[in-house]
Amino acid sequence: MDKDLIALLKSNHPSDRMRGIDRLVSENHPDARRILGALYKKETDESVKEYIQAAARRLKQAEAQSAPASSSKTKRDPAQAQKYLEGAMTALIDLRNDEAWTLAAQAFRADPSLAEDDYATGLAGEITGLERQEAVEALLSTVPETTGGGKAKNQEKAKVSDVEKVGWGRALGGIALYSLLIAIVVAIPFFLFTTVVGTFAAAWDPSVGINDVSRDLGFLGVAIAVMLFFSTFIYTLIYYAMVHFAATSALGGVGYYTNLLKTISIPLIVQFVLQIIIYVVMFALVGSSFANIDPVALEAAMRTGDTTFVPEINQNLGLITSMNGLISLVGLGILWWMTKRIGDNYEFGWFKGCFAQIIPFIAVVVLICVCGFVIPLLSN
Repeated sequence: MDKDLIALLKSNHPSDRMRGIDRLVSENHPDARRILGALYKKETDESVKEYIQAAARRLKQAEAQSAPASSSKTKRDPAQAQKYLEGAMTALIDLRNDEAWTLAAQAFRADPSLAEDDYATGLAGEITGLERQEAVEALLSTVPETTGGGKAKNQEKAKVSDVEKVGWGRALGGIALYSLLIAIVVAIPFFLFTTVVGTFAAAWDPSVGINDVSRDLGFLGVAIAVMLFFSTFIYTLIYYAMVHFAATSALGGVGYYTNLLKTISIPLIVQFVLQIIIYVVMFALVGSSFANIDPVALEAAMRTGDTTFVPEINQNLGLITSMNGLISLVGLGILWWMTKRIGDNYEFGWFKGCFAQIIPFIAVVVLICVCGFVIPLLSN
């Protein structure tokens, strides 16, 4: 694609973008359909979006007219033709235009008399964007595709054919890194604690070696870290599998599960790292404040219950409140980021992206409540 065409498509002026779209279609660029799809998703001007749709219809019509007619003869089957029509209407409603085009073409091949049917020709016109007779001719000129029973063998692939599918390695890698960070952050304080416990144990009972205590507790810490890694990893996969199911089944979204995992792993990691940094800073500031408190004043405050002896206490409480507020703001920011990413991944916007997270959360709460009610009954 030449630089002039790219400049037109990226222009801030709608008229320039329309000129670029015309050039893209007229020059028969091999990736024109994919580029039009990407432009449509990013476009904010409704008139230009309509222009892109019209251009896509022109492009599809040109491809249909240039495609060789199928040499294979389809057996006349009016009953099957009606099933194809029903499938085409469903696909059109779900915005799966490619699938609707294929199914409608199969319907007219299975029953050529549909060319005289008002409903069938009207549906053909809606799918192709052409006049009824031209629409039927365009559908019949399409090379037939093999679909089992009028449905695509792989509907998920058909729905998101223009979206690059993230591989399982990249998808799981992000979740594994997130789980590893949690395991390490939990393990570090535990290992520091083992050193302290080993020191006190050796001082209490000289027959107990500090290295033996530290080693035993260290093995326990490793086991806890490993368990935490796998539990976080598995829980994240299950929870976002529920998000994927809610997005695609209940909310009508279109997207890949692996793409979702890759998409949400970055916000999860950023949120965890930011929260750890805030907690470390909070404890460091609070610890330094208490280190400077006058022991006599602290003793007086503890004896009388009057915190005015130690004004640093109120300062520390205010500091803790402020830091907790900062953690809440970070959480809200990450939630918005996640919502946007989920909405973009399934092509249905942030509003449904919010519900895609709420539905699994409600399901998990209900499951916990059911288990909490059923397990005690079974144990009795």
